[in-house]
Amino acid sequence: MLNTYLLISFVHKLMQTKLNLIFNINYWRYKMEENSNGSIVNTKEPYYYNKLIYNIHELLSHHTFIQSIIIGNSVLGKTIPCIKIGKGSNVVLYHAGIHANEWITSLLMMKFIENFCIAYEENNNLHGFNVRDLYNKTTLFIVPMVNPDGIDLVTGNVPENKRFLSSSPCKYFCRRTAHTSSRAEKTSS
Repeated sequence: MLNTYLLISFVHKLMQTKLNLIFNINYWRYKMEENSNGSIVNTKEPYYYNKLIYNIHELLSHHTFIQSIIIGNSVLGKTIPCIKIGKGSNVVLYHAGIHANEWITSLLMMKFIENFCIAYEENNNLHGFNVRDLYNKTTLFIVPMVNPDGIDLVTGNVPENKRFLSSSPCKYFCRRTAHTSSRAEKTSS
């Protein structure tokens, strides 16, 4: 419970003004075609980071009762957004897109957010639960894409100048310490 409280406190203190700048930049990088049914999140095509940012921007502009917070940055500098829904004392954290091949979980999480928002505005149930009641009793923190770099790599949306895996990934991920370098020296001799 204490860890959840610390996470929430940390999330609330992160850079909200930076979020607006990132959304404005990425909003124009990806211009989504209008879905025939008028929904924001299109589930009929692969999902990647710029679509996520565009969808969050659209959801925030249509549904004023949700919030978005940046909780960190990826290795390639992409912001990692978290959506906050609700105002209750029961706190739940959902996350998706942890591994590179899990882009579909990010898409489904965003579709859940959209369906929740629509059900809230229309005072409907979602999977048998009264959404307004859930909103008042629960606070959801949803991180729809924990690993945007991996998802973009798998879906082919990493720019050529950022394709670090074709060279040495250790350049980005490995940190040499005195312990590891002395072990390597012993092994080579």
